[in-house]
Amino acid sequence: MVELSAAEASDRIAGALFGLAIGDALGADTEGLNPESIHEKYGWIEGFHSEAQFGTDDTEFTLFYAGLLDQYGLDISSETVAKHYLKDIYHPSQTYKGAGFSEALTLQNLLNDLGPPASGRHVHSWSDGLAMCATPFGCVYPGQPGKAAELAKIFGRVSHSGEGIYGGQAVAAAVAMAITGSNIEQIIQAALDVIPAESWTYYLIKKARALGTETIDIKSVIKPLYDTIACN
Repeated sequence: MVELSAAEASDRIAGALFGLAIGDALGADTEGLNPESIHEKYGWIEGFHSEAQFGTDDTEFTLFYAGLLDQYGLDISSETVAKHYLKDIYHPSQTYKGAGFSEALTLQNLLNDLGPPASGRHVHSWSDGLAMCATPFGCVYPGQPGKAAELAKIFGRVSHSGEGIYGGQAVAAAVAMAITGSNIEQIIQAALDVIPAESWTYYLIKKARALGTETIDIKSVIKPLYDTIACN
């Protein structure tokens, strides 16, 4: 593992967070579309389609979680996260700021006095909602994938359970390693090491790695990845 100076760590953490926001905005227009539909409508996407293009709930919740870490530090509890769901996200109009399916259902559970982990048990508990905003957990634990994964679980048990938490833990661990300059195999292995080997998430990460090593042409692997991994 490479030892980073404070300046290097700060720069890489900023890159991880800006990269998430940029990637989210790039993909926002194509959310919910299959590869054929995206190609027909947009071709190969290499930039923003307009100056007005912006991100989704993935960026919103990344900032929400990063803000809670800044406010409470690394000893934050699931109960504190749940409290801020109601304080900062809930609105009586039920037009929840930056909330996806998982988070909206979590709010309903919290309003019915179901705290974590019960608040994370709903029909979308398996979703990628936590994984999409798990970057801050890796950022605060560079080179420590286990600790990053544990922090992801603390946040994740509010809104997810089972596979939904495993996905967030895998991303947090991967980011923790990537920030230190680890190679791709070390990053993927770190993600696998923090989740159960018998889980669906573990199987799909290994499948994605196998597909990704079969070719160096990223365009040709998009369809096989979609057909194998995406939930329709």
